[in-house]
Amino acid sequence: MQRSSIEWIKNPDGSQGFTWSPVTGCLGPGGTLDQPKRCPGCYAAKIAARWGKTDIARAFLPEFHPDRLEQPVKRKKPTTIFVCSMADLFGKWVPSKWIRQVLDVVLRTERHTYIFLTKNPERYLEFSPYPNNVWVGATTRDQVEYDRAARSLAGVEAKVRFISAEPLLGPIDLEPVDLWIPAWVIIGDLTRNGKPLGKTEDAWATGLTAQAGRSKIPVFHKDSLSARGYSSHELPGGHDAREQQPLF
Repeated sequence: MQRSSIEWIKNPDGSQGFTWSPVTGCLGPGGTLDQPKRCPGCYAAKIAARWGKTDIARAFLPEFHPDRLEQPVKRKKPTTIFVCSMADLFGKWVPSKWIRQVLDVVLRTERHTYIFLTKNPERYLEFSPYPNNVWVGATTRDQVEYDRAARSLAGVEAKVRFISAEPLLGPIDLEPVDLWIPAWVIIGDLTRNGKPLGKTEDAWATGLTAQAGRSKIPVFHKDSLSARGYSSHELPGGHDAREQQPLF
């Protein structure tokens, strides 16, 4: 595990949380082993190409790392852990066995809070219900992706179910789908080499923020929007201070 630079991965004491990568690599939406598809601007693929020590890592193909499984067990202090920042653990290409081994560690370490994020939210249903120390989220860049994620997340049992509208590439209406709304909304602009590209229109960010506020949904604005005055850093439960958030 290593300390995370992602703004919304915060430990109970307010310090930065950790990333844990027992699985790395990705084939991308609709990709195969013979023809992987890379999402535009994928930072993980660039890191793998630069620092990968094996051919499979340099090609950014899915890889399981059993030697990393016990890393959270060794950490005694309650920690917020973002799972698989270098992969999509719930991608269609990931064997169920890998996911179950990851969840087994989650079950054995109730003191930690684990955050999952995927572009394939339908697969969350395969492993539901989740332990009480798990948050499950879906990347939703526009209304089409939000509607798809909402229909899946509505049927998932988890303590926190959220969306990450990063990058936000179109307006999103949080009108309840299957009587469900997210417990948390993350909003950010498209970036390249850490610099915002201005692809998120103010009307989209302002509208989503306002609608979330009316529904009492906490909002976390990524730093990519800070120069435009977006500064909400709320966490699930509606609190800015992590110490006010219950530990699971």
